[in-house]
Amino acid sequence: MKKLTKEDIQFIDTYLDNSDVVYADVRLEMVDHIASDIENSMKNGDERDFYYIFKDYMVNNKVSLLNNYKSFKSKTLNKLILKLLRSFLTLKSIFLTCVLVGLCLLFKEHIVTSLNEDVFIMLWFFTTLLVFVLWLYSNTKTKTRFIAIEQLFLAMLLLTYFAKSAFIDICMRFVTNDNKDYLYLGLLVFFIVTWFNFISITIKNFQYYSNRLNLI
Repeated sequence: MKKLTKEDIQFIDTYLDNSDVVYADVRLEMVDHIASDIENSMKNGDERDFYYIFKDYMVNNKVSLLNNYKSFKSKTLNKLILKLLRSFLTLKSIFLTCVLVGLCLLFKEHIVTSLNEDVFIMLWFFTTLLVFVLWLYSNTKTKTRFIAIEQLFLAMLLLTYFAKSAFIDICMRFVTNDNKDYLYLGLLVFFIVTWFNFISITIKNFQYYSNRLNLI
């Protein structure tokens, strides 16, 4: 089966970029889709040069592709969310959770005396600041936007806000004073493990798409 050249792939990527497909990860998903369709046409006997096959393909499919831009974005985001959820089941994540739980139980009295709602408000502030810095780096330093990362940042903000607000403000009304210490410790472990997995997945995802862009 005939494969497209690096120059062909780059041509498709540039064309989509000029068509306001600004998110690199979504654009790469669309490039894969278009390249696969063109290669199938070549396999089925179309012996014309790439440019002419691509031109006819876009005449027939450009409107539908751009209309399906939203679905490509959702597909890309869903892939990253699935990776994040799976990361909680990895040996590395389970080991970290066990270590943190052990340390919390071992130093429970010392940790609990330092934990209160103000601490989690600070964690929320740290979360907001970290997300802003990562977003700023992605958009100014690399000048490349990744919708999956940007939307996952927002999801992390909402998740940590829920953990800080609803989990403490609401759940605290339904637990006894004796169990509040364990609630705080559990929330602390949740923050650390979630951010560990989030940062790991974000870095891997960023590197993956950056490497793919460098290959184009």
